Amino acid sequence: MRISISRQACGKSLSFVSDNIYARYQSYRIQNPTNIKFVQFLLRPENSQIYIDRHYSFSTVDGVTQNDPSFAGLIEIMKEGRISDFPDHYYPAGFDLASILTDFARNKEKHIPDEKNITAILARCDSEYEECLKLR
Repeated sequence: MRISISRQACGKSLSFVSDNIYARYQSYRIQNPTNIKFVQFLLRPENSQIYIDRHYSFSTVDGVTQNDPSFAGLIEIMKEGRISDFPDHYYPAGFDLASILTDFARNKEKHIPDEKNITAILARCDSEYEECLKLR
């Protein structure tokens, strides 16, 4: 699972990458030894540190820490466990729920009956979600 948080105050984007890399490593390791070398390279603390420093992100690699002072307050919030995930991390990239919900609200303003609006929006959600899965 990938969790991202945008921080408007400093204009930087943060990314938190969890065990997704390791899971992909496990699934590919038998198929392609080059993949193993690449993931091992990425997971070396010195390389992970370079990555998070350049991309203003956080690492799950032990000993790799984000030291940018602009994130000091956020780091404390993370340590306290006060980080929430965003809904868009639960569906595939390319699935534009914002536009679907905007259309739902517009339909409501046009006085389209709720049952018809809800049915149409849910059908669109299903259809667009399935299309995004095909593109993976």
